[in-house]
Parts: sequence; C-alpha cells; structure tokens
Amino acid sequence: MPDPDCVSDRSLHPSLERVRKVIKGRRLRGREASSRGSVLNHPACVTLTGQLCYGDAHVGDPPRGKKQVQAATLGELRPLTAIAFSRDCTP
Repeated sequence: MPDPDCVSDRSLHPSLERVRKVIKGRRLRGREASSRGSVLNHPACVTLTGQLCYGDAHVGDPPRGKKQVQAATLGELRPLTAIAFSRDCTP
C-alpha cells in the first residue's frame, strides 16, 4: 500500500502498486526494497512514467546517493506511475 503521506491522491495508488509489484518481481526476487538502497548488478533498460521533480533542496550539497553510488543529477521521478522493462539495451 502506498504511503498516504507521500502520495495523497488515492486515484494513483493502483498504478503505484503495479509498479512496486513489477520491480519486486523483476529486480528484487520478490523481496521488499531496502530503505538503505538497492544496487543493481546489471543494467536495467526501462521506460518510466512519472512526475519529474527537481531536487532543489540539494543544490550546493556534496554529491548524494546510497551504497557509494552517487546521484548524477538533481532530477527525480516521484511518484513513478508506470514501468516497462525492455530486452534491448541499445543506447
């Protein structure tokens, strides 16, 4: 169940649940994502749909990220409302 404090629009909750189910099944072997971050060992080629946010609260901060993986940008997708995996990882 999506956290109502994060996404109060209940009409989005079914799509958020679908995204969580796909990620858990395809990338996390059925486990919950770690609150400390999860590092993928292989690239995941995906098409994502969501709201693009600019993390201006982090402007001027040192590079951030989890598990020694630094975020390359201040852009974030929140909430992520759809995900589709692709077998073709050609740039």
